[in-house]
Parts: sequence; structure tokens; C-alpha cells
Amino acid sequence: SDIAEHVPILLRYGHVCDRITEFGVRAGVSTSAWLGAEPDRLICYDRNVPECLPELTEIARANKIEFQFVQNDTALVHIEPTDLLFIDTTHDDPTVRAELFNNHRAVSKYIILHDTELFGWNGEGPGTSGLSPAGILYPLMDFLLENPEWRVRQHLKNSCGLTVLERLRWRVEFRSGSGADGAKAASGRLKAEADAQPMISEAKAEMEGPG
Repeated sequence: SDIAEHVPILLRYGHVCDRITEFGVRAGVSTSAWLGAEPDRLICYDRNVPECLPELTEIARANKIEFQFVQNDTALVHIEPTDLLFIDTTHDDPTVRAELFNNHRAVSKYIILHDTELFGWNGEGPGTSGLSPAGILYPLMDFLLENPEWRVRQHLKNSCGLTVLERLRWRVEFRSGSGADGAKAASGRLKAEADAQPMISEAKAEMEGPG
């Protein structure tokens, strides 16, 4: 599996989450990791029903985890509140853009994306005129710029790439208000934007090439 090396990372984040939502089950490797973290509730979405669904359901039942599988197009889904959203579906700009922008408000802690190296600039599948579709770093950069309450917590290049986004809790607490609270809100926005800049700057430099 191309995500096997990241299973310890998934477990580490999963252990601090009570509710986990997964976009893309595939062979069930990441799903098994989430079950191993023993959350209270795990909801998984995929366009196709995975062959491993009976085994996953049994693992969840044995560990008293509330488990639900939903067959649906994740580009159209609006999820219920969750602590962690994992994204590993169709790796192109339109799909990931919809998944991020439609659902980030329902996520309280982390958004984790797989294949951010393999399909970073060039997306999965055939595009128009024989060209690859735009990759998933484009919507990711737009998302970080438009939502400064989120920052890149971790980015790994091995095993096709894994990127962890973290919601800044204090950014939510001080989002509105005037006076001292307003000053904290402004400070929070600036800090969050600064946190996002390293990955964005690096990505832009790679796109533009050596100066």
C-alpha cells in the first residue's frame, strides 16, 4: 500500500480525536488505522463499496466503535461535525477544492491529505487536450490563503506525500469582537497567515523555477 508508511502518523492524530471522517476507503489500509485509534465514531465515504467493508465493520463492532460507510461522491458531500477529516479520493483540483471548501467548517482539529507529492502539481487521471489535470496543491494553497485559521502542521514527502492541516483554536475563540478581543483577532489572523506562508512560498518557487 502507498500509505502504509504513514499509518503511525495517522494513528498518532487519530488517538486524540473522538470523531473521524474519511474520504476514500480503497483497500481499507487508512480505515484500519483509524479503527486502530479507537475513536467513538468513524464515518467513511467512497464512490464504490470496498471489498473489505465486512471486515472493517466487524473490527468496529468488536471494538465498540460506531462505524458508518456512506457510498457517495465526496465532492458533493457536506459532513457532520468531526474532529479529523482525512482526504484520499480523486487527486485533482476540482475534487479536492470541493472537499476542502465544503467541509472545513465542520472539522474541529485536523484535515489530513494523502498524495500531496505524487499528485501535487499534476492531478490524477487524463485531463483536457491530453494534459494532466491540475493537482491538489493548487486548491490547498488557495484554501490556506482564504482560511487563516488553518495552518500546515506537518508535511511529509515519503510514500506519495502526506500533509496535515491544523485548526488554530485561538483563531476561532477571538474571531470577532472589539477592543482587546479585536486586537487579538487581528494578531491571530496575521500569525496564521505567516504560518501558512512557508509552504505557499515554497510551492510558488517550485512552480516558477529558479529565478
